[in-house]
Amino acid sequence: MQQRKLTIADLAPYIAHGLKCNYSAGMHYGTDCKILGLDADGVKLEMPLEWLVYSQIQPLLRPLTQLTQTITHNGESFVPVERLFCLRYTRGAFDILALSSNETVHKMEVAWDKVRSSVDTFYLNTTDMHFGYVSQKDGNHKRLPHQLAMFQLLYSWHFDLTGLLEAGLAEPIEN
Repeated sequence: MQQRKLTIADLAPYIAHGLKCNYSAGMHYGTDCKILGLDADGVKLEMPLEWLVYSQIQPLLRPLTQLTQTITHNGESFVPVERLFCLRYTRGAFDILALSSNETVHKMEVAWDKVRSSVDTFYLNTTDMHFGYVSQKDGNHKRLPHQLAMFQLLYSWHFDLTGLLEAGLAEPIEN
């Protein structure tokens, strides 16, 4: 079985969002270095060595389990799944009842202010990568609108959406 390697396609969605990495190149190593650019062969870093090949770096990414935890990004602390849900709904319109994560589903249960007996579940399914919700009223699963905006936010917060952490090609951001 061929071992997966880090490529330009893995990192491209993160570059506009200040992705950082750790690197090791011979006797040189560094941590928390900003990636400034990419090409087919490697990355340009904000450091003296400048260009490194992909095998010499490990991007710093967040595991998806942090979606339901408080994270700090650019000096601001928040729960990502709540912030995503607020793209569609006003924060004052619901109360969070529960947050949970497992390997494939990260979810938030909410109660609506106007109808306290109504509980809906908002989730990210990582098996087929979509955001959706389940209404307690009818039990139907529905995809949420604004999928692209939600995924762009996940990239901007440096969440690992392609399994780089699991493959050992990235290092986790601890928060």
